[in-house]
Amino acid sequence: MDFLNLGYDIPAAPTGSWRTFDEANPEPGYFEFDWLSARHPDLHHSYALTSVALVDELHRLVDLRGRVVCDVGAGTGRSAIGLGSVAGRVYAVDTYQSVIDYGRERVAEAGLDTVEYVRGDKAALPLADASVDVVSCVWAELDLHETSRVLRPGGLVIQMGSAPGSLCGELSPILAEDFPDLITETLPPELFRESAPSVDTVGRVPQGIALRGGTNIHDFTRVIRYSGLEELCSIYGRIYGPKASSYLRRKDEPSIAWRLRIKVRRKSAAIPAGKQPLRR
Repeated sequence: MDFLNLGYDIPAAPTGSWRTFDEANPEPGYFEFDWLSARHPDLHHSYALTSVALVDELHRLVDLRGRVVCDVGAGTGRSAIGLGSVAGRVYAVDTYQSVIDYGRERVAEAGLDTVEYVRGDKAALPLADASVDVVSCVWAELDLHETSRVLRPGGLVIQMGSAPGSLCGELSPILAEDFPDLITETLPPELFRESAPSVDTVGRVPQGIALRGGTNIHDFTRVIRYSGLEELCSIYGRIYGPKASSYLRRKDEPSIAWRLRIKVRRKSAAIPAGKQPLRR
């Protein structure tokens, strides 16, 4: 893959430089998560505490001890580090070199030898056929055919992110009017309360991968707490815009509630032949 021509070699900006920007015309723009993480990986890492909450909840549901995991769209390492604290091996896959460099530093700081960053794309994973027990993604997307290729029979496909109606957590109804193409539904306020119950359901089988049974869906609420109100407002204001930071200042608490979702599927069919593993 030509990462350079596709823009995946964008250099990281100096740490903390994301705090100074034009609110009316930010560059990168609001909601542009790929470019924001590539240009400002420290901003993305500070923001991505929902990834920690999702992986922590996953450990309550699925035993990953000794498993080999491919974490697609691993970002700056919040998910990979959490997975690697239990799993036998985690291949953290991302396309942006600045994000990979930042993530490798965070893995080293965590003292983990179970996590290895590898550069690749969801549609061309740099792993051999039938080489992993789990393919996961947090706030990212999977190519289900490529997922099927690298996954062993009986392996798990795990997707984690927001529940429908919670794209921006409790900010979703606040921002829906300004971003109607992105925020197409919102949840009732009671589902953003810390006391909101978890719900487990079984969903339909998606196209693109042969599964055993349906998709197990787990929805739950977490209140994500930050180090201080100003830090929370700065992070969310840069990512979502001034309406987000204004709401959080009025709320006057260094926290934000999210309704989150974990989807778990189990592969049953044999791995299709054809694709050769990429050179690493």
